[in-house]
Amino acid sequence: MESFEIWAEGIYKEIKNNSNKKIILISGASGSGKSFNAEKLEAYLNKKGIKASSFSADNYYKGIARLLVEKALQNNPDLKKFEKQKANIIDKLKKVIEFSPFTEKFSQENQKNILTALRPIMKNDTTKFCNALLLEFENINFDEPFALDLNLLANDINKLICNNEIILPSYSFATGEVTFNEGNCIGKDGEIVIIEGLYTLRDEVFGN
Repeated sequence: MESFEIWAEGIYKEIKNNSNKKIILISGASGSGKSFNAEKLEAYLNKKGIKASSFSADNYYKGIARLLVEKALQNNPDLKKFEKQKANIIDKLKKVIEFSPFTEKFSQENQKNILTALRPIMKNDTTKFCNALLLEFENINFDEPFALDLNLLANDINKLICNNEIILPSYSFATGEVTFNEGNCIGKDGEIVIIEGLYTLRDEVFGN
């Protein structure tokens, strides 16, 4: 408790002494207490009269359809020829799997529907591509940076630094999909924003 007070008070004083401070980034390994400390710091600053809000970089996970398609294209060089059609492929895959529970994304019924949906685009490569999608799904790793849209996170951080609001994406682990709700705005009235996550200090995010 005492160490947290010292840490939080140091941040509070730095904010008070520099009105340009807008963003606080908290990074660390899984289970290290990032979320807990971000929420405690938010409450501490608000109690001190500094308006603050916090959120997790986990909000920036890619939708499962996008993640699987991008991974399949990345890991199968002979399928790179479909890169220009990526957005269309993602859209068709999403329409098949978006309403299925996460564990049922590649049920037998969905696999049949995925083949049907992608065949007009991929023709003779359809089965190979669908097998690649299934393999990526079975080996999905949410702890790797590729699983997050770090470019969007970096762009949103830059908006916050410039006193602009952002619409915070919302990722559902139940469905594996991302939604954007205009009512879920962050950065109102110049508030301090605390962002915690495994990769908040990577060059793709912090370096921008």
